[in-house]
Parts: sequence; structure tokens; C-alpha cells
Amino acid sequence: MIHAAIRAVLRRHGVTLISVTENLEEAASGRLVEGIHSLMAEFYSANLSGEIRKA
Repeated sequence: MIHAAIRAVLRRHGVTLISVTENLEEAASGRLVEGIHSLMAEFYSANLSGEIRKA
């Protein structure tokens, strides 16, 4: 899970992500939502890659 590794590095360096479209909270529920969004984006990318290879 690349997203988790990148977020860990950013947190270690004191970087705070701010989104104009999503509410990124540091609470457990916010991290859950962020993780779900990350997995959906990863799936979309992998699925799109497969569809392009078919064509």
C-alpha cells in the first residue's frame, strides 16, 4: 500500500495534507475514509490499465 507509506513519510516530516474537496481528519474515522479513497483510486488505476491492455 503505497499511500500508507507516503502518508507516514509526510507525517514524520510534519507535513499536513489539506484538501478542498475532502475532509481529511487525523481521527480514526478520517483515516478510515482516507484509506478507502486510496484503495478505490488504486483499484480504478489497476482496472483502467487492464481495460487499456484489452483494447
